[in-house]
Amino acid sequence: MGGPAQQQQQQQQQQQQQQQQQQQQPRTFGLEAVAFLRQLAKARARESPARLRPAVQRASLHRWTGMLAVAAQRALAYSLLELPLAAADECDGTEPPLGDLLADARDTEPVPASRLPAPC
Repeated sequence: MGGPAQQQQQQQQQQQQQQQQQQQQPRTFGLEAVAFLRQLAKARARESPARLRPAVQRASLHRWTGMLAVAAQRALAYSLLELPLAAADECDGTEPPLGDLLADARDTEPVPASRLPAPC
């Protein structure tokens, strides 16, 4: 049978294998968050007329990702400055009207490529 040295070596090998497996596994928090926001935007768009649903979905996703980015930046700033987080709770508000939501997102949409031939 194996002695204590061999058992210790096997434990070290198992630990190394576990560490390698953990490093190889993708970090899915970002993917899960994006999938959740997309589902939320899709649910939000169901309240809109059928022709506007794709635009509402993109606009909602754009708005919410921006809000989350600002919240993360504020949380980092509050922690670095050692400020109380109670002041960070001032984010309650009403949802903007559909027209405002679409108007804000219109400037972020990529411009479609022209189908005209390139100038010579």
